[in-house]
Amino acid sequence: MKSFLNIFFAVVLILVSAEVVYAADLTVNGEYRIRGFDYSSVSGFDTGAGDSADYLDQRFLLTGTVTQGMTKGVVELSLVQTNNGYGLVNSGSSEGGNIMGNGYSNNLALGGIHQAFINVTFPAANLVAGRSIIKLGHGIILNDTVDNLTLKIPYDTMTLDLGYLKIAEPDSINNCSPGLPGCATQSNGLDNTGYLINFGWKPVDTWKLGAFYVSDSQALAAASNTTENVGGLSLDAQSGPVYLSFEYDNISGKAGPSSNIKGQNIFLVISGDVNIARVGAGYLRVTGASAGSGDVSSNSIAGDFAAGHGILLNDQTRYGGGVDLNSRVVDANYGANPVLNNNFHALKLFAETMPMTDLNVGIEIFPLVQLVDSGVAAGTPLAQIAANGDTNIGQEYNIYGGYKLDKNLSLTAVAAYFNTGAVVRDLAQIESGSAAATNKNVTKLTAALTFTF
Repeated sequence: MKSFLNIFFAVVLILVSAEVVYAADLTVNGEYRIRGFDYSSVSGFDTGAGDSADYLDQRFLLTGTVTQGMTKGVVELSLVQTNNGYGLVNSGSSEGGNIMGNGYSNNLALGGIHQAFINVTFPAANLVAGRSIIKLGHGIILNDTVDNLTLKIPYDTMTLDLGYLKIAEPDSINNCSPGLPGCATQSNGLDNTGYLINFGWKPVDTWKLGAFYVSDSQALAAASNTTENVGGLSLDAQSGPVYLSFEYDNISGKAGPSSNIKGQNIFLVISGDVNIARVGAGYLRVTGASAGSGDVSSNSIAGDFAAGHGILLNDQTRYGGGVDLNSRVVDANYGANPVLNNNFHALKLFAETMPMTDLNVGIEIFPLVQLVDSGVAAGTPLAQIAANGDTNIGQEYNIYGGYKLDKNLSLTAVAAYFNTGAVVRDLAQIESGSAAATNKNVTKLTAALTFTF
């Protein structure tokens, strides 16, 4: 697979080297952010005493863009705070968590080269080669940095992207081949290859339609190879004061020799302008395999997708930092069956307004966050929860706001409260082994100061 990319990179470098007669144009911009967090009952159900947290995290992004003739090169460095202090941590993984729902990376200490790609403009298309951000639809399936080779074809009101993705690839020299001495002890032979078709159409300024298809093949041991295929449709539209966003995703594939992958996402947000405020409602339904089917649920809730500002359905770890409550609400010990990755639905009500120049405030209420189908193997935590007949994950209430202190300086804050439900209580009992364990409500306070230049 590497040889495929190397051939194309060589062709692009030849094109670039032919342009040295032109003067290069260099621009530099960046962002510096400091965030403070205070959590209580971080896990939501931990029966131990150490379940609170308060800390600071910092991130510095520096982006350099060089333009010369028909070629543009972009490099974005990310300096982040880690448990070991500060540093350029080149983890070789994509920021923002799982890609295609296969758990490739969900590290907090991410950094190093966030993006590094060249964009060559041809008369009828653009060629992007390297590590760049790819977003599909509203980012439910993918909105992350990926090593890719993509041909972008614009035509009037339409766009078409054809991409080859290397989501993960081990060192082909140092990784062993089956049958070699010591190979049986090596477990991390993951190789993820994807292919992408992404179509967009904007018939009028207020309507945007999209359709995409992406495949993801994981080369593991022969008996456990995984192939995942995702097709999606999206719509963003405005009619007068009314706004609509919609997405439907269908996930299928094979997990190992005998299990099928199943998943569907439905995302719908309707909002409208009322006096000085925008009010609306959003709905997210994430379903997978049917209970008792033996199939595998997959929904790819990942890639910096955020449906809320607070605790649930919020990417806590964007570009490093934060506590990922999406997994802890379920229990990190049972990460293979996370509640908020499949088989749930959630309703959100929200209102946003700007009471004065440079100040925006909003409220969010999640009155319903529930399981809709256990869809897991017998003996797993969710199967035990289903046996109890419990479906309520909880409710959440958020207040958030932002103020622009200066042209390049902004302050944002969030106060969130998650009222945990019976599902979280059941997980507490499973984790502790005690029927007396009860669920705990979670609070989150956070503030961020962001300077851009």
